[in-house]
Parts: sequence; structure tokens; C-alpha cells
Amino acid sequence: LALETYVETREETIQNRERELSELPTPVLKLREGLLLIPVVGTLDSHRARSLTVELLEGIREHRAQVVVLDITGVAGVDSAVANHLIQSMSAARLMGAASVLTGISAEVAQALVKIGVSGQQLNTAGDLQQGIKIAEKLIGT
Repeated sequence: LALETYVETREETIQNRERELSELPTPVLKLREGLLLIPVVGTLDSHRARSLTVELLEGIREHRAQVVVLDITGVAGVDSAVANHLIQSMSAARLMGAASVLTGISAEVAQALVKIGVSGQQLNTAGDLQQGIKIAEKLIGT
């Protein structure tokens, strides 16, 4: 009985933490003129991916961004639908006049992107945030 109670409590705690992480706001950080950073941490489900797109596009408009670095280092994994949504968000950014760089791609995310037919040539990607910022600065022209 004590073991069952412990397991139930532990699983409830894990579910609560996962829910809290999925509800984290996604900040849009202005690194400098024309360059935004959007760090994503926690669970990225379809609902949060839609919120991310809204924040991304509003940030581009508000800050007149030329380049957005979308850092998903803190995201454990995504399914194909969320991977597709990320690509659509980056395409929407392009329509608003901003290039985007996707950084921190895990093996699982890379597989999800390939599964939906995305090739590396279609995206500006970088292994880590530092490299992504360098790419973004080159895109701006500095």
C-alpha cells in the first residue's frame, strides 16, 4: 500500500510538472536591432506551438526584426505535427520579411523533421545557440 501511494504521488507530481512546463510563456528577446531570440523550454505540443507562432509573428512586427533565432535546446522532443508547425512558423516569419534560424535540434526533432519531408537545405539551422547567433548576424549583414 505504501509503495502504491508513493508511485501514485510521484506520477501525479511528474504530470503536474509537465503541465507547468507546457504552460510556460515563450519570451521574445531582442538581442539587438533587427535580431530576436525565442528560447523554447519544456513540452512543445500543438497548443503551445500555436502560441509560439503568435508570439514569433507579433515579435517580428513589434521589433521590426530581420532575423529570428528559434532555440529549441530545452525541448525534449516533438511529434510530426509539432515539427510541421515549427516549419510553418518559420515560413510565416519569412512572409513577414524575417529570416529564421533554428538552433538546438535534438536527434528526435531532426528525425521528426525528416519524417515530414524537410531537408537541411530548406532551413537555416545551427547546432547550438552561439552558432545560430553567428548565422543570424551574417544574415543581417554585420
